[in-house]
Formats: sequence, structure tokens, C-alpha cells
Amino acid sequence: MRTTWTLTLAGLVPFAALAAALAYLGKESALFFPLLDAFKTIAAIALSFLGGIRWGMTLAKDRPALWDLIPAMLAPALGWACLFMPDPLSIVLLLLAFAAQGAWDSITAQRAGMWPWFARLRSLATLIIVGIHMVVFFAAY
Repeated sequence: MRTTWTLTLAGLVPFAALAAALAYLGKESALFFPLLDAFKTIAAIALSFLGGIRWGMTLAKDRPALWDLIPAMLAPALGWACLFMPDPLSIVLLLLAFAAQGAWDSITAQRAGMWPWFARLRSLATLIIVGIHMVVFFAAY
């Protein structure tokens, strides 16, 4: 459990570093838009990872249902689509995807009787990542 918490929080460091750089540099910097693209890319990758967690949780059931597997693909698909969308819209949609995925993971973990720490971890990580996305949004727009 401790390792999971450590790795999850460490995984937020690149997000925070990119958000800080974007806020510090401002849109006038030549590095701003490449760093914004890097932020969107790491967000799409993270959403894919979270979708994989959901997929794995569903496959662990005796009889995984199609309606449980399909939603596990929504956040990753949206994350990848955001790579090709205009920036204000993409940042907002990424924020919403992380918020929805985190809420879904936390609620499911509580209802399914999973480890209590998993729901707390997903809730905290979601609050942090949503806050980071807000910083990026306000830095960019």
C-alpha cells in the first residue's frame, strides 16, 4: 500500500512540473506550446493507464460484462482525442475526464468492498490532478 501511494504521488510530479513551467513562462515563451503539448500527452497516457486499471478490475470478475468494459475505454479515448483538439477545449475535457474517472474509481472501490485505501488514494490523486489542470488552464487562457 505504501509503495502504491508513493508511486502514485510521484507520478503527479511531471504534471506539477509542467504546470509550474507553463505558469512561470507564460504564453509569450517559445517553450510554452511545446510544454503544453507535453502536458496534454502525459495526461492522455495517464488516462490510458487509469482505463487499464478499470479494465483489469473488470476482468478480475468471474463474468466481465461488456457494459463494464466499454466505459473503461472512454477516458483513454477522450484523452487521446484531446491531443488533436484546440487547447482551451482539450484542457477542460482532460480535467473533466480525470474528475469523472477518479469519482468512478472511488465510488466503485467503496461499493465493491475493495481496499479502503484505494478509494482514498484515487480521491486525493484526482483532487491534485484536477487542481493542476486548473493551473494549466489559467496559465494558458
